[in-house]
Amino acid sequence: MNYTSEFRDLINNIGNEQIYIGSGNINSKILIVGKEAGIDKKNIMNRNNVHEERMMNDFNSNSTKWKHNVENDTQPSDIIWDGIIEHSNPLFPFKGKRLLDEKAGHTWRKYQVLHDYIYKGEINSDISSEYTFHNNFFLTELNSSPAGKSCDADKESIPGRIELLKESEFFQNFPIVVLACNEYIGIRDGINQIEDTFKNVKYHEVKRFNKQPLYIHIDTEKPKLVVHTWQLSSFIRHDLLNGLARLIVDFSGKYNIDLR
Repeated sequence: MNYTSEFRDLINNIGNEQIYIGSGNINSKILIVGKEAGIDKKNIMNRNNVHEERMMNDFNSNSTKWKHNVENDTQPSDIIWDGIIEHSNPLFPFKGKRLLDEKAGHTWRKYQVLHDYIYKGEINSDISSEYTFHNNFFLTELNSSPAGKSCDADKESIPGRIELLKESEFFQNFPIVVLACNEYIGIRDGINQIEDTFKNVKYHEVKRFNKQPLYIHIDTEKPKLVVHTWQLSSFIRHDLLNGLARLIVDFSGKYNIDLR
């Protein structure tokens, strides 16, 4: 794991501010941008839900933990999760967690299916196995305000998050970007936010899988693929995930992008 100058610059620019950066492999070639973390703040306020509160505390400490990783040159092999939420590390969150710990429609399960299609060509049917997608994806959210459901989410942070993606060289340097956030980014006030956020990226075509879309954008100056689609959650079919995986594999092969 190499803590690049671009990532260090991101950390330094944040300073003491608590900002959600993301999780996973910062050296990976694939960035996935989701909607928001699925933490129901209503449960925290109304029901004194200890689990949700601890998840929220972990989310809020994301940038602090990344700073600690940079300062200590933390490697994935250094991480041993003891099952305590607060001890999770964003380099590999909840390391050792198994697929069966979540329902089949959970976003993490969808990420793992996409990962399996990309790196194995087929789905791992053993749900007792551990999650591995953090080894090859970096994940972040377009909304820094967690919610149990997107319809209940406070979306005021989205413009600032889009600006963070636009201004950060760390986020700009990913050659493959999956915007799995549906209506959270699009055309606003006559501006195509995807083309405005990712330099030299232009809309190319749309591919549909049982009416579920992949809006494909290609960089006009360098090898870069940006795909806009729906949130990868319960209703997303495996044929869309397989189609997205094939698109990523074909693009990386064409431009000699090493996904490992």
